[in-house]
Amino acid sequence: MKQRIFVADVKLKLIAVSDIHYNYNHKTNNTFLLTIVNYIAEQEADVILITGDIDHNYQRLRFVLKIFKEKNPDSEILFVPGNHDIWRESQISNSSPHLSPKNTEISETVKKYYHLLPNICRKLNIHYLPNNPIILENIGFIGSIGWYDYSYRNRKFDELLAKRFAQLAKIDYSAEKKQSFVIASYALQEINHKYWQDKLLADWGFNKERPKERHTDISVCQQMMKELQDDYSTIKDSCEKIVVGTHCVPFQEFIIYKNTLDWDYFSAFMGSEDLGEFILSNKKIRYAIFGHTHYPTELKIKQHLTAICTPIGLQHEFFNQKIINTNKYRQAIKQRIAIIKQI
Repeated sequence: MKQRIFVADVKLKLIAVSDIHYNYNHKTNNTFLLTIVNYIAEQEADVILITGDIDHNYQRLRFVLKIFKEKNPDSEILFVPGNHDIWRESQISNSSPHLSPKNTEISETVKKYYHLLPNICRKLNIHYLPNNPIILENIGFIGSIGWYDYSYRNRKFDELLAKRFAQLAKIDYSAEKKQSFVIASYALQEINHKYWQDKLLADWGFNKERPKERHTDISVCQQMMKELQDDYSTIKDSCEKIVVGTHCVPFQEFIIYKNTLDWDYFSAFMGSEDLGEFILSNKKIRYAIFGHTHYPTELKIKQHLTAICTPIGLQHEFFNQKIINTNKYRQAIKQRIAIIKQI
């Protein structure tokens, strides 16, 4: 664990950003990255927290992080990957998943999350936050990708999806089997020929707790929760307050529902109730910062806790035209990046 020596009454200025999606946005605006990084650099933050979805290609991801560090040499930069960042690059253009065939083989996703991305950050003097908490001026920082367990699904559609799965699997439906059929329906990550891309591109391999079984979304979420809890336990007695950075969403208030199956089906892949409950139950946690959903929002969840979603998102989500001048893009960025002047 890295720790900066505590100096009394020092307040940290924090900037948080997520969902830069370099590979998508660069195609329509080749100056967008410098606009973001230059604006952040002007704020002269002590800490910059990036909570995932930079790019699925590790070389482009490294390029983006390198630019951040070059433009902000005096800031402590913390990085938490998102689901796009851990995609298996060998399968980006493949229509069918290639899963690691043996339980002794480490999947590409696992290699990225636990080995490749930490190594990239270390070489750039950027702090990789998962499994590596840090204390800066008596403020603790912990982080995780977070993942999802379908707990933020729209339960209005549970019975419909359970019956649909039973029909698809050619199994008799019963009320007793409803819950397991609902989970199985979301595990397919497909509705009406629309896929959640993690279905093809995120492979967490085999479950260490049950070596003969592949990881499910639920077991990955549980593993990430345990790692985050361990990180919290490591620093909780050594700092005054804690900031949690995740990619996935911890609170239902940030989930957008439209009461249509084609949209709300994918809300199941936004985050986890357990993540939110963990954050709420530990009073030293004062900020929960995340992305994943592309709707920038800040809410006071409890007296002691502020939650902030800080996505840049995709350019077409906040601009209609293809060509955007720098000043207009800069104004949009200001509304999507969180600046906390004193933690």
